[in-house]
Amino acid sequence: MITIQPQYLALTKLFDGRLFRIPEYQRAYSWTWHQREDLFGDIQKTYSKGADAGHFMAAVVCLRRGKQVLGTDEFHVIEVVDGQQRLTTLIILLNALKLILDDKVKAESKLALELSDLLVKAEADELLLLQTNHDSSHHFSNYLRKGIADALKQRRRRRIAKFSRPSKTAPPSLETGKNEAIVCFL
Repeated sequence: MITIQPQYLALTKLFDGRLFRIPEYQRAYSWTWHQREDLFGDIQKTYSKGADAGHFMAAVVCLRRGKQVLGTDEFHVIEVVDGQQRLTTLIILLNALKLILDDKVKAESKLALELSDLLVKAEADELLLLQTNHDSSHHFSNYLRKGIADALKQRRRRRIAKFSRPSKTAPPSLETGKNEAIVCFL
């Protein structure tokens, strides 16, 4: 029997030590500009309230499906049951933020490296923080691995803004738990 215990998590804690998978039965990414705009608006409102402000965005329901070891790091493999559109959008946003950071500014360079390590696992370049289910053309994975230039080439130069609109706001924070099923309220 699966025990479900809802937890309020900071985004950083939700991502910490986990590799997310979107199961085949889930629909492909389908958020439009309107859903993304609502999410980004919520992030901007929360950010404007200050560093300690929190905001309930919605639930993300996940099931643990095993563990994977990379070097000395162990990751829980997590199947996303609900919240994949929001989670995918947040990961796209984090990558967009990484891409606009200035490598010549020490603090920004450090943050870009941290985001890169979070999104693509260095010891196994094939492992991403989020494995999507309907990306046979590898647009999402190429965008996370190689950035905008390769993603644009792969999409026949269509604007990457269709997937994300870069913002300088920081995402809200999260915390973690050790349950078989994880419900995260963003």
